[in-house]
Amino acid sequence: MDFRELQAAAPPERTNRWLTMFLRAGQFVLLLLVVPLVLVVFRNPLDEQTVMRNKLEQLQQQQKDLTLQRDLLVSRMEWIRTNTDYLEVEARDRLNMHQAGEYVLRFQD
Repeated sequence: MDFRELQAAAPPERTNRWLTMFLRAGQFVLLLLVVPLVLVVFRNPLDEQTVMRNKLEQLQQQQKDLTLQRDLLVSRMEWIRTNTDYLEVEARDRLNMHQAGEYVLRFQD
């Protein structure tokens, strides 16, 4: 058996160089198109997420304020139900009521 060595024809160096340059230019153009697309796709959700976080913080602060206000009203209602002294102070000071024959002296600054 005879073995012969065959050699494939090598592409000319000039064509190889042009193909390499063309591929590199294509990669660069593709990179220029992909990077802005990635930034646009991922930046919008981050902006929306930041807005939603700020809104959440505002709502949590509002919840704390309303909870404090509710607690004050509940305690005041409880004082009105159980404490006659508090009810008397409320009537005299805030509602300008007084008992018959009683004189109220008010001092103003």
